[in-house]
Amino acid sequence: MGARQISVETVISADMDAVWTATQDPIAHVRWDLRFSRIVPTGTTTDGAVTFDCMLAGPVPPHLLPRRHEIRP
Repeated sequence: MGARQISVETVISADMDAVWTATQDPIAHVRWDLRFSRIVPTGTTTDGAVTFDCMLAGPVPPHLLPRRHEIRP
């Protein structure tokens, strides 16, 4: 059996700039993304992507554990 995925959508009362800012700020991000209890920037790659270590908020199956995330400009 293949991996299962959950997709969630919601409507929020905020403009796109406010939403983008909240998703890009590690401190604000953990306030609304309950998967993570802490997001720590770890550096920048040679092509400008910012890398992060994400600390998970609770028990998560091993195949879902993130190692490092990159956000590209």
